[in-house]
Amino acid sequence: MDGPCRIVISSIDDDECVDGTDDCDEHASCTNAPGTFNCTCNKGWSGAGHKGECEGTLVQSVILQ
Repeated sequence: MDGPCRIVISSIDDDECVDGTDDCDEHASCTNAPGTFNCTCNKGWSGAGHKGECEGTLVQSVILQ
């Protein structure tokens, strides 16, 4: 074989958010990242974002007369 040798490496990123293999809480958003994913609790919820880790914040309105 004459000339330079070319090596091509490619990887396919699985989107865990789309295929349902993420472990984000039901009150969290999933964001795909190369080779991984991130979970973030939605507005009104706090925590790490993974299953069972988003805690809700109860907000009460009081009407004064």
